[in-house]
Amino acid sequence: MANFHTSAASLLLFVSMTVFAQPVEVSLLTPEEVKTGKDALARFNRSTKYVNRHPDQEALYVAVQERCEIDDATGCLKHLVTQRHDVLRALPDNPAYWQAFHDLLAASPHGTEPELIHQYRHERVDMSPLLDGVQWWFYREIALNQTIDAARYETFYRNLRRLSADSENSMERMFFTAAIGIAHFQMTMLLSVYAANEDLEGVRVLQTLAKPYGTHERSLRKTFTGEARYAQASISIAKEINPEHFVNPDIVPTGPLAEVKAEMQMIAEVEYEQIIRELGLVSERSWSDYLRLAPVISDDEDYVLGFSPHALLSFVATARSSEVLIFIVQALADIHLGLASPGEPQRPPPPYFNWSWQDEPSRVCLVPNDLIVGRIDFSTEHPACMPYIDGAKVREFLPKF
Repeated sequence: MANFHTSAASLLLFVSMTVFAQPVEVSLLTPEEVKTGKDALARFNRSTKYVNRHPDQEALYVAVQERCEIDDATGCLKHLVTQRHDVLRALPDNPAYWQAFHDLLAASPHGTEPELIHQYRHERVDMSPLLDGVQWWFYREIALNQTIDAARYETFYRNLRRLSADSENSMERMFFTAAIGIAHFQMTMLLSVYAANEDLEGVRVLQTLAKPYGTHERSLRKTFTGEARYAQASISIAKEINPEHFVNPDIVPTGPLAEVKAEMQMIAEVEYEQIIRELGLVSERSWSDYLRLAPVISDDEDYVLGFSPHALLSFVATARSSEVLIFIVQALADIHLGLASPGEPQRPPPPYFNWSWQDEPSRVCLVPNDLIVGRIDFSTEHPACMPYIDGAKVREFLPKF
């Protein structure tokens, strides 16, 4: 009987591990898709921002930054609405720029060309202007229309999440993660605008949009698979293999360039295969399992390329932490829908977090349990927080039509 129970338990464990360990299927973008994305990025980065630049544009933009990136969220909204003409003078006014922005969001991710990896300001790989566009689009829409149609915001937000999930390199993935974080803060302001306009359907749309990531969105398997392809391409076009450029130069093979390249490509294949397998599994876990289960990964100090699974754990933590804010958006929507009062949310918090309500300014926070600090980018001293903006206060400065 003991043997039967042991065998049954082993079988159950095997089955559960088999189901649990099913990896996300990776299908990398085609060269044509990559080219489309890169061309869209280049067009956006080349686009002229201003047609009729106001003489005080820089000073007016500083005022927007002070209200929206330093002051509280209520002050930001009030400035965008009551100083709308100055806000519009501060922001890009070229229709071609904004068309290129939306074309970029609708395109494929674009990866990184090996020969341009160190040229971060090159138009075909520089993603920093995208984050400006993500912020400016929201400011401009509120200044123009005092709201944003929920269906338009849905398209904007879904594109950001799609681009993040399909990203094939870590630099690009972090830019999209940051853009999604910006979008979550924008949602808190848009929720209050909808509440001020008694647009409960708009509130419901945003609450529905703010759903936790699926396995495909969580997974970093595709990102690291793309990185592996990039590493192979980088080695193939290298004009020399200098051991001093690697984290463990003593292990780098020497000899004729063609032979060294072949060996280095095999090394890269082995090292990235381990990264993809081990970190792919960690990144794809459900929210609860990700925080509950310690990552069982190699801690090999002999990685030639310098990117061991252990060294990349912080990257996984940052990518996964963006999901935390989604739960706060859902709780804020409950308040605006009248399902909860301002204060500590009544809905259950995500695993290993506790709700907290803070005043002056009003904020809903998720404070991580001490046991998981280090697994995410938030701490008990610096929890994940987002502002609650009373729709009644917004109604006071929205124009009356």
